[in-house]
Amino acid sequence: SALGTLGGTVSALGYFFLAIIPVDKKPIAHGTFTFIAFIATFFALLFYAIAILKAKYYPKSMTWIIIPTILISLGYLIILFNGGSEGMLANLTLQAISQKIIVYCQILAFLLFSLISYRFLLQRKETATAIIEEK
Repeated sequence: SALGTLGGTVSALGYFFLAIIPVDKKPIAHGTFTFIAFIATFFALLFYAIAILKAKYYPKSMTWIIIPTILISLGYLIILFNGGSEGMLANLTLQAISQKIIVYCQILAFLLFSLISYRFLLQRKETATAIIEEK
């Protein structure tokens, strides 16, 4: 889970800079942070999925949220790396639309993940304590 947290932190920083650097003003910086944010998110999700599957007490049903989000993220990375010739209008349109779709999917997944985790920890305080003490 530490690797997932590291990936999530890098991802958050990437998204922050992506939001404040407009593509029309600084396209190279914007593109760089696009790659950083989406690659880091993919690996954060992957590492968290592995951590959940290996955890004794954590509900495995959480992977039903993470695995589809990983697959959608992978699909976007394929588009990002192989989306056509740089600067073509069709390529930019494809990347912009798919970028919006993946971001909204990720937001929804993170919201569901947070709500389920919060509910799980509230219902099983003794289990949460055992998880913390196990480390």
